[in-house]
Amino acid sequence: MATLTRRMLTGASGPLASFVVLFALPLSGALFLTIENFAFWSILASVSSIALSLDFGGVALISARFYSDRRALALARSAALSGGGSLLVGLLGILAWLLYQGTDLGTAIGFWDGAAAIITMAAAAAVRSTLMVISQIGLLSDTLLLRNLTTAGHALVAASLTFILLFTTNSFWALPLGWLISGLILLVPCYIWALRAGETTALIEVAPRSSWIRFAGVRTVSTILGTCLLQADRWVIGALGGPALLAIYEVAWRFATLPRFLLQNLAARIGSDAASMRFDQMASLRSLLRRSTAILAVLAIPAMAGCLTGYVLFMWLTGGEPDFALAIAMTIAFTLVGLTAPTSFAGASLGVAGIDLPYIGFSIIVATVGLLMSLGASSPLPFIFGYIAAFIASVPVFFLYAPRWVLAALSARG
Repeated sequence: MATLTRRMLTGASGPLASFVVLFALPLSGALFLTIENFAFWSILASVSSIALSLDFGGVALISARFYSDRRALALARSAALSGGGSLLVGLLGILAWLLYQGTDLGTAIGFWDGAAAIITMAAAAAVRSTLMVISQIGLLSDTLLLRNLTTAGHALVAASLTFILLFTTNSFWALPLGWLISGLILLVPCYIWALRAGETTALIEVAPRSSWIRFAGVRTVSTILGTCLLQADRWVIGALGGPALLAIYEVAWRFATLPRFLLQNLAARIGSDAASMRFDQMASLRSLLRRSTAILAVLAIPAMAGCLTGYVLFMWLTGGEPDFALAIAMTIAFTLVGLTAPTSFAGASLGVAGIDLPYIGFSIIVATVGLLMSLGASSPLPFIFGYIAAFIASVPVFFLYAPRWVLAALSARG
């Protein structure tokens, strides 16, 4: 158990350092921006989060095909899928911004300024998404320095540029420009390094030779639905509750998602380990999933306590009034979902593209009921309750079917 814990921690070190840095960027806007500008800043942050989630299966594809396809081809396909998803999010974000033009936030920012910032944020996320594909190659090839450079290295450069721009301009433009410039600085050298790192691993036939287009299509549907579930809440609350409520919710949301992100990054090593397994390692896979999930469950408790403490301290430092009930409920809900990460990542690495679809669909149904109730009551509260309940209820649904799907995928390998 101790060895597995160390492996999970080393694989997650770069992304975790990255998240700690990038997590502070959206919150830092509260110190320099007006309420309206900070509310739009949070919208830009949600665009980047959605874009990084909607990668059309690029990271999953490089994991599933790393041991069976030529490295350069697998990297090019995966990078195109990840970057293309981010750019699509930008276009959808502009369409969503059109709906905001009748609100207080839309009037305060203006359509053209908002649309330009959204598409810039999406372009920056496309570069970051490509770096995440390269980061996965670093994990698969055990080149952790490459993984750390594309995650923590990029985050440090992005944070430095964003803080400088934010301090000098007091503008929401600091966020998209800081992300974009930093990503472009690192993209080319990291891409070349990834090609060389990938070529050091011999090709072996362990993955079914199914169409990569079909795999990407199913992953795209899954990530679109999952991203809508995780990120659309702020758009709904901004429209129904206004900038002030959105600003309060944004801070609580940022801290509540921290434990889930921790658990997911710790589980990344599980996906890379499962990717190289054969059908005769069924017992090893069962043990890997059981032990890794237990490790995450133990770590989840101090992670939740620490993040809730950080939330209270942040609100105290900024003079805000903490919403304890909201922060605690969201933290528990998001953390429970994080426990699904080992099984989910292992399934994607073994070629089970739709492993998350059933429980995501169930969650969307529950959250939609809350949304309809909010629209009928002209209040965001029913949606918030339904949204949190959707995450909590989805976890047992996932564990009813997902482990069996993963084991079945391994048994079909040669």
